[in-house]
Amino acid sequence: MKEISEILEYEEYKIETKANETVIEEVTEKDNTVEIAKNLVVEKEKPKLKRLNAEQLSKLSAQLFSLMEKDKLFLDNDLSLPTVAEKLGIGIHEASFLINETTKDNFYTFVNKYRVEEAKKLLVSPQMDKLNILGIAFSSGFNSKTTFNTTFKNIVGISPSQYSKEQKKM
Repeated sequence: MKEISEILEYEEYKIETKANETVIEEVTEKDNTVEIAKNLVVEKEKPKLKRLNAEQLSKLSAQLFSLMEKDKLFLDNDLSLPTVAEKLGIGIHEASFLINETTKDNFYTFVNKYRVEEAKKLLVSPQMDKLNILGIAFSSGFNSKTTFNTTFKNIVGISPSQYSKEQKKM
């Protein structure tokens, strides 16, 4: 089997063409003749363009984590990717790329991890006596009890109520 690779440049895109030549020998029972077939496989790959360079990623990720940890942006129930992008001074695609590259999470998973950590703090704090689970959810930045319970259980492994009970036992 032979493999031929060529790299072509066309309108800022690199198209990688791989041609695989496969020789298949088929012996027919009638006259024992050999047929040769050649298959050509062409794969086109889009180039992996970087929206931000390493320096920009470093600078913007520091700003992003500052917004989340110091400014507690995640507590905003209406937080959206365009809002975060605006605060960072970049486009929404760049903001999404930044979050994906630095955390390997999508926007909502990234934000919800912060919200769950806040909820965990509230569930073991004296405020738990004043707030019910719904109050904790809203105070953590969630919009609904269902989303809060589902997200909390996915990240922590147990429900918020179970978490609170277990922490009280300790």
